[in-house]
Amino acid sequence: MASVALPDGVAVQARALGAARHRQQPSFGVYLCGRRTRRRVARGWTGTWRTIWLDWPPLGLPADSSATVAALVEAHVRAARGEQVEIACTSGRSRTGTALAALAVRAGLDTDEAVAWVRAAYPPARIVTRRQRRWLAESAAELRRAVPV
Repeated sequence: MASVALPDGVAVQARALGAARHRQQPSFGVYLCGRRTRRRVARGWTGTWRTIWLDWPPLGLPADSSATVAALVEAHVRAARGEQVEIACTSGRSRTGTALAALAVRAGLDTDEAVAWVRAAYPPARIVTRRQRRWLAESAAELRRAVPV
């Protein structure tokens, strides 16, 4: 698990599902995985914190882009208030990296800067597909203007 300071100074935790936590449990988590992985992880889930599980297959795109943007906006707002926020996917790389890049866009970077930033700030990150980059670019305006409910 890595603590990642976003460009605006807000910190979130990033990890692979199943990787050990080295810090206290989060108060909020956004988990990005396909349906089969979610069912497998749910069998042994012991988390007591608020969670949002998003259907996002490996190397793919979120099944519901609006729900994903809303969850990431909520994560950013909570982290800015000082809550422990965790972002995770099965490998902790592609989807987690894309989500961190989305948070960097929310923090003020343009999409190309966000991709470069996440690779430097979170070395496991790999935004490997053109579709993920395109999703990030298409979601940028919504990420910036979204006001949490």
